[in-house]
Amino acid sequence: MKALTLLFAILIFSNVASATCKTYYKQKIRSNNINAAASTTAIPLLSSTAAAAGYYGPLTSTTTTTGTLGAVPVSTSSSTISNAQAEIYAKANDLINQSKIGFGKHITVISDEIRLTLNDFSIDEMTIAKIIKDGDQKLIFCQSIDELFTYPAIRNYVINKLK
Repeated sequence: MKALTLLFAILIFSNVASATCKTYYKQKIRSNNINAAASTTAIPLLSSTAAAAGYYGPLTSTTTTTGTLGAVPVSTSSSTISNAQAEIYAKANDLINQSKIGFGKHITVISDEIRLTLNDFSIDEMTIAKIIKDGDQKLIFCQSIDELFTYPAIRNYVINKLK
């Protein structure tokens, strides 16, 4: 029994030790996408039901059309915010993923931004990718699901490491 408990503890420890922020970012992106989808509504077009519900304002009997001809999805402000947040976290997640291979659009862009900020053009993409990869492995970018680093926060982290 003790051997089984020890084996279980080792497995849990190895899973925690090899964890990265990928799971946290996926959860946050999924949560924001669900919130955006849940707060998007559809307004029916040219129907007597829509007119009765007051979507178009008062209609005279000569302009009323029976039957629904379609619907238009309308984003609310909360769905737009949730969608933007999902994109922000997706960009940070892409940057972290690209740091693992040392190549990608976001690695190139962040490298250029950091070189300009520090006025040091000798910094290569692999150095920046290594700093980001190390931060991911140490779970610096994801202390909790509510405190995930965004792209600018990751950039600031790398700049501070290079100073």
